[in-house]
Amino acid sequence: MTLDLLLELSLNGLVIGSTYALFAIGLALIFGVLEFVNFAHGEFYMLGAMITATLVQTVGLDYWLTVPVVVVAGIVMGIALYDGLFKRLRQGDFEKSILITIGLAMVLQNGALYVWGPSPNLIKTDLVARVYELGALTIPATRAVWLAVALAALTVVYLALYRTRAGLALRGAAQNRDAALMVGIDPRRISRYAVAGGIALCTLSGAILALTYTIFPTMGVYLVFKAFAIVIIGGLGSVIGAAVVGFGLGFVESFLGLYYGAATASILVFLAMIAVLLFRPLGLFGRRVRI
Repeated sequence: MTLDLLLELSLNGLVIGSTYALFAIGLALIFGVLEFVNFAHGEFYMLGAMITATLVQTVGLDYWLTVPVVVVAGIVMGIALYDGLFKRLRQGDFEKSILITIGLAMVLQNGALYVWGPSPNLIKTDLVARVYELGALTIPATRAVWLAVALAALTVVYLALYRTRAGLALRGAAQNRDAALMVGIDPRRISRYAVAGGIALCTLSGAILALTYTIFPTMGVYLVFKAFAIVIIGGLGSVIGAAVVGFGLGFVESFLGLYYGAATASILVFLAMIAVLLFRPLGLFGRRVRI
């Protein structure tokens, strides 16, 4: 393997892994605070991509302007999701949350089919024709934008969680809901923040990937199961674990994909998930204290 190829594969792994991390962190945030899984997470990713395509191709908005719009749309949808559904569930109401979020996923999928139709779509922007040269590397502009937006979002998430009072309150509520209530933290308000932030990260992931991949109403189904595997391996509710495993999977897919195809990496990640569930149920970074 030449040095140029090694650098290209590493960059590709960093790009793919950044989006996996972003998507999985959104899922981990919701689980960390509410203690149940959102099976409709992939559909919000799909909506982020569909909204981006509509704004760029139909409305004629510049791609860079669609990013904040999609993030705001994700926050609004997250608040509506919490106030409309999740607020009515008890913390850790796992079985009921599965049925409700699977039903929501079906509603969103079929709603997208009705609004946008089943035909695959590919966003056409000026970025597609541009490339950047970094030494011997030739980087498509779409990949450069993908990486820049994802890394910026991950930085914001880290600073919000570990450098702000709201992040401290969120982590406190995730660790002990009753104790948080005793010191004046409103668990419902914090839960609303977690769901809004998690869905916003999800729609942002869709906006990023829409630059490179074909988009269609069922595009979130496969990715959500991969995100579950990432979160389980990293440790349910562990944001750091989700980020590390997400980047790790990106590198594995990049390097193995060259020789054995992307399917091999997918097989390995789900085998790793099974092994973690059997031998280390809390995950590689999991602890009794989450987030």
